[in-house]
Formats: sequence, structure tokens, C-alpha cells
Amino acid sequence: MTALASTTGVRRAARPKRRSARISLTPLVDVVFILVIFFMLASTFTRTNSVELITPKSGGAGAVSADSLLLVTLLGDERFDIQGSALDADGLKARLADAGDRRVVVKTADGTDLQDVVFFLDLSARLGLKNIAFAADPSHGTGQGD
Repeated sequence: MTALASTTGVRRAARPKRRSARISLTPLVDVVFILVIFFMLASTFTRTNSVELITPKSGGAGAVSADSLLLVTLLGDERFDIQGSALDADGLKARLADAGDRRVVVKTADGTDLQDVVFFLDLSARLGLKNIAFAADPSHGTGQGD
């Protein structure tokens, strides 16, 4: 007899070995697949708007009359300068609305944030301006090998 049986006088039956539980991943994969399909169908796909720009060419530009140009300088902190007159965002909107078919030449002052450039481009797109060019400052070089 075993030691346990001799002390208590009762003999225990041997327990059957437990089977290890196997977890099936198939239902989990099914749920994830259904969620992916749901989010694909529920999401909206938007088309990003873009503005065509005329980039400066090295070697100079062709002859353009001064009357057909509108020089805009981005000063930063939502301050702008058009043809020598300082403007805020509302003044810029009014002046650009009157630009018509004139070519808008954009120059940035040192330290201008990218947010001001994006604001200007967004405003130009909303006003329907198509003829926008950025002026390059030759004193800063071309950015290639500087």
C-alpha cells in the first residue's frame, strides 16, 4: 500500500490526465477579416487638392511686363506684403481676389514658416488662382552641393 492509503485508510483513484486545451485561431481570423472589410467600406476616400506651381528655372525667366505681375512676400506670422503694402490674412484675401489673370510671384522672407506658405497656397486654390510662381533668392544658392 502507499503511504497515503496507509494513513487514511482510503485509497484514491488515479486522476485521468487532462488534455491541454487547444485554442483555434480560425474564429479570431474571421472576426479580424470582417472588421477590416467593415472599416474599408465605412471609410471615405477623399481626393487631395493640389495647386500647380511654376517653379523658378535656373538661367532666368522670359520677359514679363511689370503690370502683369503681383509680387507677394510672405513675412511670417500671417503677415504679408503685396507690392510694398503690408497686409494681414484678410487683406491678402481681398487683394488676391482682385488679381485676375495676373501672375502671382511669391517670395519668402528669412524665417518664414512652412505654415504661412501652405496658408497662401490654400487661399490661392480657394480663390482659383492658376498662375503662381515662386521666386528663388540667388544669394542662397541652388541647394545642390551647398
